[in-house]
Amino acid sequence: SNVYLTNLSTKTMYNLGQEVDNETSKWLLDFLKNRKLQVNINEKKEYKVADIDTVIPNEIFITIRNWTGNENNFAITTLKLSSAKDSLKEFLLLNNLNVDYEITPEKESSKTTISGIEFQESDNFLNIKNLVMNSNYEKTDKNINTQSEISFDEVVSKTNNEETMNLKNSSLKLNINNLPAKNFDEVAEYLKTQKFDEYLKALVQNGTTLQSSGNALSYVIKNQKIFNTLKFDLSLGLNKNGSILEAKKVNDILDNAKLIIDLDTQTAENLKTLLNLKQNSDVNFIETANNLKRFEAVLKLDGVYVNDKKVVEENDDPATNLNKIVDNLTNNVITNNEKITNITNARNTTNENGIKK
Repeated sequence: SNVYLTNLSTKTMYNLGQEVDNETSKWLLDFLKNRKLQVNINEKKEYKVADIDTVIPNEIFITIRNWTGNENNFAITTLKLSSAKDSLKEFLLLNNLNVDYEITPEKESSKTTISGIEFQESDNFLNIKNLVMNSNYEKTDKNINTQSEISFDEVVSKTNNEETMNLKNSSLKLNINNLPAKNFDEVAEYLKTQKFDEYLKALVQNGTTLQSSGNALSYVIKNQKIFNTLKFDLSLGLNKNGSILEAKKVNDILDNAKLIIDLDTQTAENLKTLLNLKQNSDVNFIETANNLKRFEAVLKLDGVYVNDKKVVEENDDPATNLNKIVDNLTNNVITNNEKITNITNARNTTNENGIKK
């Protein structure tokens, strides 16, 4: 059977009729009057929306092709929004959007795939290929467990037709278990009322855990190669018997923690030079079977170890150690940037004069 949307609520229709000088209101009234929104629904509750190709005068062109769905899915082959103003180069294009979802009182899950996203604003352009987003959310009487994943084949950005960023084959997973709340609205309420101390205490008492992993290939930003290969795996759990607010050492906060980072050889060497681990300069990357360099940090009973070398003592103050790490990293980044600038200037001088400096 075919269903047509020809009216909205009485109040809405009245307000639209009063806005005689509003182009958007006039467009919507005509859109409804001409029965442009047509939906075909069968006995299996499968639906198909008639293609939409319309324009809101002086505002936006709207194109929607092959919009179908059922109780657990909807899909659109083409969705394009573009400015109706000649002076503006703005548009958003989604190709092959598909969303599968399932919702019950105890669980919510969804999988979204988009084969292509194109976005332009003025002279800035963004293209994303094969975006995938998965989300799972389960709740008990007291806790929330979540699983999230996002991946893409390529992200390219351009400004004035010059490539400014190119990211390839990336994925990120994040799992959080024993999050103390009955739903996300309850978490938001804690944050809204700024009951941070109370919620931090609940996180610790619950023994909340986090696992995350990811990988990426060939990141180039502003013509500079950031890395060829990056993989990481992170896991940590809060200490049920500890206290974040009164922590005297790392183990007062964390029951367990482990971080593994694998890098291609050149990036690993660049990172080692950049960080220049001063007191722990003897910490080296571990060779892996697939020719990657590994950085592995593990929390043990007597402190934190990096590639089997202790870098934080058991009784070291967590805040002090964090400040030292940040200060060292900042100082070394500044120093490294100055070195890069000097090398670049020397190369430019060589190119201009043909004389090696």
